[in-house]
Amino acid sequence: MENVRVITVFWVVATSSMPGASSRQCSALAASVRGVLVASLLTQPGSGNGALANILRNLIHLLAGRAVSGVLALASTALMARALAPADFGVVILLHTYALVWNGLFNCKPFEAVIRYGVAAIERGDNASLARLVSICLRVDVATSVGATLAACLFAGTAGALLQWNTDVVQLARIYGLVLITGITSTAKGVLRLY
Repeated sequence: MENVRVITVFWVVATSSMPGASSRQCSALAASVRGVLVASLLTQPGSGNGALANILRNLIHLLAGRAVSGVLALASTALMARALAPADFGVVILLHTYALVWNGLFNCKPFEAVIRYGVAAIERGDNASLARLVSICLRVDVATSVGATLAACLFAGTAGALLQWNTDVVQLARIYGLVLITGITSTAKGVLRLY
């Protein structure tokens, strides 16, 4: 039980830096995390501290991954800011934002369906339903990635006219839009979260 308190305190400290979070929200979050941890320990007979160690290890991996990702993003932005002239840096940020807008418009998050319905299929032992679900979600993933890529390339001229981009920037927007085809990762994330 002492380990559960330590993790709860750690979680509260980690979430207390959430923007707009009140102490009541952090306390409620800490209580719910404590409840989940205790429930997971109680529902796994004979697991002892093994379940708690798994939870702590996974939490550390998650936080470390996010921390490394944030530091790398900050470093790459700082390097671009130093290497490019302010106008060129602004163009890079605009192009990145342009691609993110199309990605956000076309992203329907099929990983949520994989998790929601995949858990039930696994519990039933229905591998055929799970395979069908993954296949459908993968097709949705491919369709949305292709759609976002096509939209970003096709509407680059319109965006360029609205934002007063020159033809070079419009062409760069079309090229940068091709990156969206690599967004076929949502279903894979869902499958990894199942196991």
